[in-house]
Amino acid sequence: MKKIYFIIIYYIFIYNFIFSFAFAQGKKEQVPFIFSESPQYSTSEFITLEEIHKIDVDVFEEYYIYQVRAMDSDSYTNLYVLDFYESTITVFDKNGKFIRTMGGKGQGPSEFIQPMSLSIINDKMYIYEENKGMKVLDLQCKYIDYFFVPLGNYYVFKAFDDFFLTVKIDYDRSHNRKYIVTRFSKDFNESYTVAEYLYKVNPKESFPISAQEIVAMNSKQHVYFPGNFEEYKVNVYSIEGNIIKSFGRKYKRIPYSKQTRQWREEFFKKSAGPYSEPTKVSKYPPVVRDILIDDRDYVWIIVGEWNRDCNNSFKVISTIDIFNENGEFLYTLEIPNIGLSTFIKNGRLYTTPSYDDMYIRVFKIHYNYEN
Repeated sequence: MKKIYFIIIYYIFIYNFIFSFAFAQGKKEQVPFIFSESPQYSTSEFITLEEIHKIDVDVFEEYYIYQVRAMDSDSYTNLYVLDFYESTITVFDKNGKFIRTMGGKGQGPSEFIQPMSLSIINDKMYIYEENKGMKVLDLQCKYIDYFFVPLGNYYVFKAFDDFFLTVKIDYDRSHNRKYIVTRFSKDFNESYTVAEYLYKVNPKESFPISAQEIVAMNSKQHVYFPGNFEEYKVNVYSIEGNIIKSFGRKYKRIPYSKQTRQWREEFFKKSAGPYSEPTKVSKYPPVVRDILIDDRDYVWIIVGEWNRDCNNSFKVISTIDIFNENGEFLYTLEIPNIGLSTFIKNGRLYTTPSYDDMYIRVFKIHYNYEN
């Protein structure tokens, strides 16, 4: 009798396991993928960018900015520029006029060591210092608080009202890279994984995907993250980590331009030294390079080659695809100086300076149609 009872329990367990697995697989397959052949506004200008001013970062008389690491703006549309090497924050008003420079290298309350990111939320600045922690200051650079950050190879830190979103890279023995999006509470006592993607690298080729933002969140707390670096696919997650949908468009990968390939080949040749083989330059750039969300929850996807592939050159023109929050492809535009610190806020697009165009350019976004 006990044997029969055990057999019945065993088959019930097997049945439930198979049913649960099949249900999970079915549920996984139900995640919609929104695919677009062409933009809805292919013959008309959906968005117009009006350059309202530009800021010369190569001015020594008033201020000095060696390298723009991150930028953000406050509720008054003042611009805050973080310099990694100088460990300073330089502030400009809404018209691009210099206001002040704050911070500096050091361990004081208003000083920084290797500042990597800048976010402004509710009139507070959140500065992540690499391999250390998060410093919180007011807009005058007065110290408010400090939090130690769990160890990890973080290269994106974005602050929101109640939490942080980060992207870090974990490496395995084959040098494959796992990109992990993590949500941290404001005190860093709680965390959980929102999304992740494993990229299997070719050790003989370069694939520049470590210096990208690649994560964004809209007003509904939907998180956007690439589903693949070699295909046009963006996944949308709830803040709890549940995938909601994916979207993309018909896209043919374009090889690196001649100037970018030449620059990268020369760069890797110099980096290799006299006793090692230089890294082979991959034929194609990654597909998704950056994701921006504007004030209307339109999703701006920077695709293919961008200026960071070629020493931040102004000559490299970036392609930006604009989708609505449903994942429907609306419009494509091209613009130079789209790079690591580019962001959208308060109806403005801020582009990054390059070695051959030393300006932060500020554009007002005009929406010509309501979608």
